Amino acid sequence: MNTVGTMTRRSVVMRTGGAGAGVMAGALLAACGAQGGAGEGAAGGAGAAPAAGVRAGTTVSFFHGGQQAEADARIELLKAFSAKFPQIKTEQMYTPQDTAGKLDSLLSAGTPPDIFYIANGADVTTKAARGSLQELGPLARRDKFETGDFFETALGLYQLCGKQYAYPLDFPNQELYYNVELFEQAGVKPPPTNWDDASWTYDRFLDSARRLTKEAGGGTQWGYLTAHSSFRNWWVWVAANGGELLDKDNKTCLLNEPPAVEAFQFMQDLVFKHRVMPDPPQYTQAGTNLNGFFNGRGAMSTLPPWLGQVRRDMKQRWDVAPHPKGTNSKGRWACAGGGTGLALASTGVGGKNINEAWELLKFASTKEQVEVFTRINGIVPPLKSVANSPVFADPAQPPKGIKVFTDGAKYLRPDPSIVRWNDITRAITEELGALWNNSANARTVTGNIKTKVDAILKEIQASGEMACK
Repeated sequence: MNTVGTMTRRSVVMRTGGAGAGVMAGALLAACGAQGGAGEGAAGGAGAAPAAGVRAGTTVSFFHGGQQAEADARIELLKAFSAKFPQIKTEQMYTPQDTAGKLDSLLSAGTPPDIFYIANGADVTTKAARGSLQELGPLARRDKFETGDFFETALGLYQLCGKQYAYPLDFPNQELYYNVELFEQAGVKPPPTNWDDASWTYDRFLDSARRLTKEAGGGTQWGYLTAHSSFRNWWVWVAANGGELLDKDNKTCLLNEPPAVEAFQFMQDLVFKHRVMPDPPQYTQAGTNLNGFFNGRGAMSTLPPWLGQVRRDMKQRWDVAPHPKGTNSKGRWACAGGGTGLALASTGVGGKNINEAWELLKFASTKEQVEVFTRINGIVPPLKSVANSPVFADPAQPPKGIKVFTDGAKYLRPDPSIVRWNDITRAITEELGALWNNSANARTVTGNIKTKVDAILKEIQASGEMACK
């Protein structure tokens, strides 16, 4: 029998059990590369694996956000899991609004979901360092869980101090989308769709953007659209130019070094000198990088692999390419990271269904389930076998250059792995305002960023919070 419960805080809870029949219920309360993570001495988290075995009648809660396609894919996952494990019930906690904040509240309150989405970089680092995540290496070794099909760099995104705290659900990176029809109309050679063509440089990108920028249809058709101060939208330019955000020990900010300064100055010049990229008010008028790409106001745009949505909503022919290689990259052409993993709440913050949740995590990581998630949600899969299959690289669907995403694995520059990431990005964003209102150049702005970020890094070092034990 299906029942519908009270809906609050725009959250949906889906229960499945027995043969996998769904029951809508309840509401979310006010909150919300080594195989197997081998390694000794990790910060935080529960390290010991409980004895194997699952308990009949246990309910495993699965917390996640995302768009409706995400929820649809997870309904399919939980139905399939319940068919294989009828003795385990599941509860889908779909929370599309303020997902990160509500998860943090649940963890802080000691009432965490059993299994949940987690971002790589600072998110997994902070939660692992503070003991919120169950270490997965002991569980993987206990059950001989094979991880060889994962992209090694994808696994590495969810490690801290040599230990694995999540397994990747997807493996996206920021790449350059371009409108094939606008390129053809302007007679501009399209960018290469592979990582081996070194002719795709800052200079060639600028020439293309100039030729693609024009007044059309009561507004400007911009050569390039991107969000100005969002981390990954500028980080991809710094990374592609060989720049670094922090040193390897996370003790000092390196954004004032020449590669990063040059990348920021290039971006500022795209706006105010070459006028091929809108300033912030014009960017809003254009419809932002995604909608502006859809409506033809941007010939090129930096986007993650939202393949399902772009295939659905983009009406003109399109393709993808790597970001152009900067002059300072010295062979370190790079793309920025991103993506989501699956983690378990540790016993230290109230996690209580470790074995049952671990079975669900393993099940979600099988080739069959990754194929389902890839098909429904249009993601870049974390498994090499799926990435090399027609499920992902479907020749009947755009983009032709889809392998740019997976071939970029060896060029991946992951997000910084450090606590207090929100404080760091807030400080950077505050100073970038001067870059985007054209009141200071990149050298001045990055110098001010370094001053602020170095002060935060000094406090982190003094706290000892990042120390591996």
